[in-house]
Amino acid sequence: MERKFSKLSFYASAFLFLAIVLNLAMPKQVARAAGINFYVSPAGSDANDCLSPASACLTIQAAINKAGDGDIILVAAGIYRENVIVTRSLTISGDRGSTTVAGPGPGAPILDGDLDNNGAADIGDGFTIANGVDNVTIEGFIVRNLASSAIGIGVGVVSWNPSSNDNIIVRDNQFLNCEYAGVLAGNEGQSLHGNWDISYNDVQLPAVGAYGLELTNAQNSIIANNIVTGGENGIFLTAQGDLVFTTSNNTVQNNTVSESSWANIAVTAFSYIPGGAGPSITNVTITGNNLTNSYSSTSLSGSGKNISAYLNSSGTITNFTITNNQLNVTLGTGAVSGAAVYLSNIGNSAFSGNTYTVTGVMSPSFTFRAVDIFGAGTGAWTLNNNILGGAGAGTIGFRLRSTIPAATVVTLTNNQVTGFDTGIAVEGTDSAATGSCNQISGNTAGLTNSTVSTVLNFERNWWGAVSGPSGAGSGSGDTVGANVDFSPWSVDTSCTIFASANLTLTASGAATVKPGDQYNYTFDYTVSATTLNTQVAFALPGHTTFVSNTGGFTCTPAAGIVTCDLGTVSANGSFTATILVDKLKKIGTPLTLAAADYSITATDAVLTNGLMAVTADTLTPFADVPVGYTTIDYIQSIWAYGITSGCTNVPLNYCPEKNITRGEMSAYIERGIHTGAFVPPVVTLTYSDTSTSIFKYFIENLKADGITKGCSNLDPSLYCPGDPIKRSQTAVFLLRGKYWPAVHVPPAATGLVFTDVPASSFAASWIEELKALGITSGCTPTTFCPDNLVTRAQMAVLVQRTFNLPMPTP
Repeated sequence: MERKFSKLSFYASAFLFLAIVLNLAMPKQVARAAGINFYVSPAGSDANDCLSPASACLTIQAAINKAGDGDIILVAAGIYRENVIVTRSLTISGDRGSTTVAGPGPGAPILDGDLDNNGAADIGDGFTIANGVDNVTIEGFIVRNLASSAIGIGVGVVSWNPSSNDNIIVRDNQFLNCEYAGVLAGNEGQSLHGNWDISYNDVQLPAVGAYGLELTNAQNSIIANNIVTGGENGIFLTAQGDLVFTTSNNTVQNNTVSESSWANIAVTAFSYIPGGAGPSITNVTITGNNLTNSYSSTSLSGSGKNISAYLNSSGTITNFTITNNQLNVTLGTGAVSGAAVYLSNIGNSAFSGNTYTVTGVMSPSFTFRAVDIFGAGTGAWTLNNNILGGAGAGTIGFRLRSTIPAATVVTLTNNQVTGFDTGIAVEGTDSAATGSCNQISGNTAGLTNSTVSTVLNFERNWWGAVSGPSGAGSGSGDTVGANVDFSPWSVDTSCTIFASANLTLTASGAATVKPGDQYNYTFDYTVSATTLNTQVAFALPGHTTFVSNTGGFTCTPAAGIVTCDLGTVSANGSFTATILVDKLKKIGTPLTLAAADYSITATDAVLTNGLMAVTADTLTPFADVPVGYTTIDYIQSIWAYGITSGCTNVPLNYCPEKNITRGEMSAYIERGIHTGAFVPPVVTLTYSDTSTSIFKYFIENLKADGITKGCSNLDPSLYCPGDPIKRSQTAVFLLRGKYWPAVHVPPAATGLVFTDVPASSFAASWIEELKALGITSGCTPTTFCPDNLVTRAQMAVLVQRTFNLPMPTP
């Protein structure tokens, strides 16, 4: 790393001198509108105005010097041998080609460092962004053959300035044979560069000493969808300097990086002053990258990493997110100990959803780790949902070193670790590590624990065998070392069944139930050992709702399932759940809770369904309406809707054979119109014969709704509430109620529907419409019996059909 800083110091002073000279030489800009196109072509001349292809400039630098902020430099295909200094807020565009594939298009101009075309690089840098210049886009170029020289250090696009360069886009370029870097942005810690977008570039580097894409002291920036091959560090994020500051919110996403001699992706924070306070890095996201490296050289101890992150000062690196990356390593002859993912002194962070594959053979007496976490600055790490595949001898999956503080918890969940010499190694001091639902199998050793006294909690993991781990365990799976709590273990790879407590659950209830009544299920459970997070769940039978439970815990209904949280259970017990059977549960059909409809489960136990079905016969709620009664479903329908509450309460009777009175009829019609919950308002009575009737206010509302005017044309103050009602009168009441609030006039009668209802008879048109609507079929197939009285059973049928009320179902 020392090679870099000596060159950067040289570079900074050289560039500062050039920038001063160039700025003194620049013509004064005249205020004008931005967004003008300037053209550059190998056939152009710098004496031209560059405002059209026919009057193009010969050099990119000349076009920049003529342009102003916000303008666009369009560069034609060809070779340009120059060092370009960007002094304006410009878009400098060649041929981007496909915007979804890394690299430029086929017509990309070439910025070549071989100035005299003699096969040797002469110019130090390609594009140099001047100090303080923001809002620059460089796209669609091939930049090549850049070496260290008197005016640079060999960078394709460079911004090494004491003040920031913000909002910079470098995309769809190819960088070839750049000695130091494809892209370099940063400074010595004087300020933070912000909002850089480095995307869809193809970077091909020398094998040693070059950096692909580097952001130093940057924030709110992204490096995405690039291809980087070779070099020392493929992608490099760093905070460096002798001041205390923090870089944040940088993302490395969907890049393909291969064969970097130090690390495909490196993140560091360090002070120039040994032991200095130094800078910090926070909120770094490394996601969706494909990283491939060979690991065989002994000349660079610890090199060949996929991801390397380390703190080398008293600052911090924290909130590191490494997700969904593909990590590939090939081991070869001469490989010394190293790691694919090397995490030193990183604060609270996460490593999740990554896939690691290692092939080849490790050198004897050395080890190679998939993930190596260490350092006194290590914070709480979450390692979950990763797939790690080892290469046998000398390889380790997760290594947690002794330098991790004892109070720091590293949590491993849902990882697959297989094929290693050691799947998980917890080393040295009392590091706090815990893991559950990991698949640790096919390793020589599954988990080793060399901490002094800490017992590691690794319950509920799959060790490759139903019998559990070997070593400290008595099973045949991967070995487990001492001081590991591995019981209960998972007995399936999906981590749903555990080798611990056995549970049983039985439900019981009464043999009969009536619609409208509450019903109690009693659940008895047994446990063979203490269980955690114990739950009993049961499906509500049709036509029921949950009411309450006993037992001192919470039962919660949702989507037809009642879940009862028993929590920690250490002894057998029981509780009661009360449900309400609604009034539309059809009489004569069973209320059933099948054995498969209820279950008990716990964190340490297998989910167990019930042991027996509970069935209750549904009995009629009306003492005088037995099962099988002709109109029982209709009576139950109007009762459930609230049309009637019966004729007596104790016992509950309906009196189906009694003739319905005009007073009762008023309540049936008004509740059909206004719903069963309708309560008529208290008003001044207009009928002289209703003051003692319990239906007097229903009668007044019936009149107000225009259903009736009374029972006498001669005396409009009479309603006759106790009189029975005829079938012909019922037809009028029903149809006026059905079409309320409209004033209904039925079609003219034909006299051809019923033989006892001529067209001239009372209510003939109402009766014929009642038949046409399917509300009645008459008293015989050909007659209506208009003068017959209506029973309460018959009225139940007529009201249900008129107002289309719900019928009971099983």
